[in-house]
Amino acid sequence: MTVRRAGANLLRSAQFADALRESREAMLNIEGQLDALLAALRDPTAAPDAGAPERLRGATCHAGSALAALGALARRR
Repeated sequence: MTVRRAGANLLRSAQFADALRESREAMLNIEGQLDALLAALRDPTAAPDAGAPERLRGATCHAGSALAALGALARRR
């Protein structure tokens, strides 16, 4: 017989909520990065920031990690 601790569900719920929040923030970061790039591309007098591609790459990597962590938590439920 397996006995589940009541606190275990609360801990998993908190971890899941944190993972959801982190993945949402990561996706919003990507959205902001893309919005900035599009604004620069639409303005014929502006040039994209030289660091924009690296920031977008970093944001994409962070979002991938956040979504992977969220998926791992979902599978453990």
